[in-house]
Amino acid sequence: MKKILILSLMAVALLLAGSVLAASTIGTNITTSGNLTVTGNTAITGTTALTGATTITGVLYGNGGLDRSTEAALAIGATNATSVVITPATTITGAATLSSTLNVASTFTVNTDRLTVTSAGNTTIMGTLGAGAITSSSTIQGTAITATTDVTVTSGARVGTGSTPNAFTALADDSLFVEGELEVDGATRLEGALAVGAITSSSTIQGTAITATTDVTVTSGARVGTGSTPNAFTALADDSLFVEGELEVDGATRLEGALAVGAITASSTLTSTRTTDLGWSVVAGANVACNTTCTNACVFGFDLATSSTAFLACTDAAADVCVCAGAN
Repeated sequence: MKKILILSLMAVALLLAGSVLAASTIGTNITTSGNLTVTGNTAITGTTALTGATTITGVLYGNGGLDRSTEAALAIGATNATSVVITPATTITGAATLSSTLNVASTFTVNTDRLTVTSAGNTTIMGTLGAGAITSSSTIQGTAITATTDVTVTSGARVGTGSTPNAFTALADDSLFVEGELEVDGATRLEGALAVGAITSSSTIQGTAITATTDVTVTSGARVGTGSTPNAFTALADDSLFVEGELEVDGATRLEGALAVGAITASSTLTSTRTTDLGWSVVAGANVACNTTCTNACVFGFDLATSSTAFLACTDAAADVCVCAGAN
């Protein structure tokens, strides 16, 4: 009788201490008013409700799932845990809200074909973003964005957000709009028309045909050809034009200033529309060469003493009358 009493007291003491021996089986319910400590592995095959703190130092097998008995948030590591480690592949079928940082040490795969981030916050990727294709109506920012393959934009692309394109309709597909400056260090090929407000360039603009539909204004010197240096210009001064090769003008040419030429060769008739004179002058000089008498260029001279109508060379000192190109 005493042995039975002792064994019963020992069983009660074990239950009051909140401990269950390993490999113990409880047929129906277990209720504890304090904390329950399980030091071995625990397999829960039925529905179990834990309303207090439960410490499990071994493995917890929840083959049926982990849920709350009432509708509310399920907290994991709400008090002491510094992180939650999930080793195998994990599937989240519902919405997941991250109020802090998500650290992904391996691959993060979104199987619904897209990852949506609402306007409530930004998504920051500190490492490299490898994407087969990026489809975005939002903004992609980075200290440096580097593409190791070709970048294809199927809609309009813009750099800067402070202004609206002037010539584009709502930034049409296959269009590029740069609000600020654009620098191209290599060659630039434009298959279509080039429309510019102004061109300021220290480089070379080349094209099969360059056509301007409005007036072209050059505020500095302009040159055609690069193989030689202008003779009369000082470092191709502002508002000057230098053509290294030949220049053909099919229409009328008006020169407001002086015309300085090395030589004039006319393949047809040289005609002046001035009705008074050519601006030449006749100057008298007694036996003086016309290149001395004329202050402008000499055309030819006459010797009146011989009453001859023969022209004299500009260097002939027998000239008495000189025809000079220009007023004297």
